[in-house]
Amino acid sequence: MKEKEMLPVHVLPNTPFMVSEKKVAFGQHFLHHRIHFYAIIWFTEDQDIHYIDFEPYPIKKNTVFLIAKNQVHAIPSQSLPNARVVVFSEEFFSRDNGNGNQPTFSAFRK
Repeated sequence: MKEKEMLPVHVLPNTPFMVSEKKVAFGQHFLHHRIHFYAIIWFTEDQDIHYIDFEPYPIKKNTVFLIAKNQVHAIPSQSLPNARVVVFSEEFFSRDNGNGNQPTFSAFRK
């Protein structure tokens, strides 16, 4: 269990929200690491395996993964697969929508 606790943590650069159609990494993607933000990853090509919480999932074209803040993931490949990526911070995720109600993203809630 100690190995899991000592994993590197990837953080967003100074932005609450980012969308990219390019290969995006906030550190070494091939090592298991935690993310300190939320991510939606839409793979646009087949390629190897994507680990989420140490469980393997095949990377298949048009597959979408939702990764919650503090989840562990890795893509153990020398190059990242093509994907469209949306990442957002806790502040963006929990922001007030102006009428006192917070938006609900139930796919990320446990």
